[in-house]
Amino acid sequence: MFLGKFVCTVDDNGRLELPKALLSALGEEIVITQGFDQNLIILPAQTFSHLAGQVTLLTKTDPLVRMLARLLLGQASLITLDSHGRVTLPETLRTLCNITGQAVLVGSGDLLEVWSPHAWQSQQEALLAASHNPHHFSALNLCLRA
Repeated sequence: MFLGKFVCTVDDNGRLELPKALLSALGEEIVITQGFDQNLIILPAQTFSHLAGQVTLLTKTDPLVRMLARLLLGQASLITLDSHGRVTLPETLRTLCNITGQAVLVGSGDLLEVWSPHAWQSQQEALLAASHNPHHFSALNLCLRA
């Protein structure tokens, strides 16, 4: 499970050095693709394979399913981590999300989100708008049970 937030450097070649704490959970092969917001997502290759399998089972006659496949599968890259725990973010995805110089990695359970610092700041502002959160999250029926 991926938890926490990390600020990481992205070098001039688009390489992102992943925090050592995340490397064992990611494995050697990962998939990077476009996220649902103005971000990227990084998943272990096995997790992505499971997700891709679910997407491909959906009916292709539904325009929303086709859009989802284009978003997740059409932008995906299978990448092997280098010996220093770095991953090269594809240029098209870096450009899409305005990621240069620094990136913010955010643990989101079974995946990592990659944000530009500016886009993450906007997310933080939305998350900190506490008066709106009960309304936004009430429909999710979260319940805390041990």
